Amino acid sequence: MIISCISDTHGRLPEIDECDIFIHAGDICPAHNHTRGFQSNWLKDEFNPWLKSIPAKHKIVIAGNHDWIFYDAKKQVPELDCHYLEHESIEIEGLKFFGSPWTKFFCDWAFNFKENDRKQAERYWKQIPDDTDILITHGPPLSFGDSVYSMYGGTVVRAGDKQLRDRVFEIKPKIHVFGHIHQADYDDEERIVEFDYCSGGKTAFYNVSVLNEEYRLVGKPTVFEVENEDCTEN
Repeated sequence: MIISCISDTHGRLPEIDECDIFIHAGDICPAHNHTRGFQSNWLKDEFNPWLKSIPAKHKIVIAGNHDWIFYDAKKQVPELDCHYLEHESIEIEGLKFFGSPWTKFFCDWAFNFKENDRKQAERYWKQIPDDTDILITHGPPLSFGDSVYSMYGGTVVRAGDKQLRDRVFEIKPKIHVFGHIHQADYDDEERIVEFDYCSGGKTAFYNVSVLNEEYRLVGKPTVFEVENEDCTEN
């Protein structure tokens, strides 16, 4: 099964090659206008026709912190040609996917946990089913594809979610796909990481953001192949 993934397009609609499953991990809408009316019209007139054009059997989409319409104006969201997941699961061809838009607190944007509320994060991430094969979250787990440059001195800091990482280590999904951190122009040693558990099993972590920190489209879809008991990057 060929899976193609992107995230953090912010209004860009890149070309997607033929695949079995297409995944968009959030921050769909343009970043320059967060009004719900604008996002509704853009989803209907631009995003959905693009979705329909993608040559994939199945399409999975989650929202991100810029996609306010999904957070507080759901009645204005037009019908979309995809499986939209909001902290929920779907099973496709024997694989269980779980998608969630929730992220650590940052500027109090859409789908942010409350600031410094570790218990809220733990409670939400406990809801990820133990038998999840492919986990899709907008934000990264701590220490995997989450490097950002600090405004103070240009040092690199980790921006991922520790509670999310802890839950991933508990359930050991085959793959964890996410975005939020715009590092598509970084090398793959930072963006794509495989983690082997001492007790057996492996999780492949993919930051699939395609825009860089200047919101320029610099990345391409991340494509990998998944079988029932194995996964290998294409």
